Order: sequence, then C-alpha cells, then structure tokens
Amino acid sequence: MRPPSLRTAEGSSDAVAFSSELDRADAGAIEFAILQAAHLVMSGAVTVPPTEAHEVERALAGPDAASAFGLQNMSPDERREVALAGLTRWRNRSSDPLANSLTVAVADTMARLFEGLYASG
Repeated sequence: MRPPSLRTAEGSSDAVAFSSELDRADAGAIEFAILQAAHLVMSGAVTVPPTEAHEVERALAGPDAASAFGLQNMSPDERREVALAGLTRWRNRSSDPLANSLTVAVADTMARLFEGLYASG
C-alpha cells in the first residue's frame, strides 16, 4: 500500500519515479529474503522437514519462482492450485506456536513467494 502522500500526488513526475523505485525495491526485497531463507535452511540454522528444505532450495533454482518450481508450462488454474498448496503449507509452519523466530521468518518468506505465484496465476 502506498503512503497517503504518494496516493494524492499520483501523476506527478516525482511520485511516479518514487513509485517505480518502491516497486523495484519491493521486488528485490523478496529475492533477498529468499536468499536469506535458503541460507538459514542450508546452514542448519533453521530445521524443516527435508521436503520443505528442498522447496526452499528450489526457490533459488530458476530465473523466477514459476521456473524454479516447474510451473511455466501449467495452466493458470494448475499454477494457482500449486501456489495455494505451498501457501497453505508455509502459513501453517509460520503459525506453529513452537516455531522459533528464524523458522517463522523462513516460513513467512516462502508464504510470500507462493502468494506471488498465486497472484500471477
């Protein structure tokens, strides 16, 4: 969500430039978060079941999340189904009351990744 001042200044060249930079930074933030999540899992700082660890590693495997998870040849409905399953799995992990803060951070990052996949359908 954009700050109120940016929403009211919509159309001004400064607002448009700032909005573009904000979008670019947000896109980079998820990439950085995925890299950090992979580091935490691969270094052993966060322990998750092997299937989930493999999923975190796969997030780094392609130029984008759809390629990394082999979704590029699926229909939009199939992509959303896979994304929703991943989102549900990682949201459940992040809501575990026994999970430590690093595990929650990894789970939240992966949930955000799958939210993006779902949204891009």
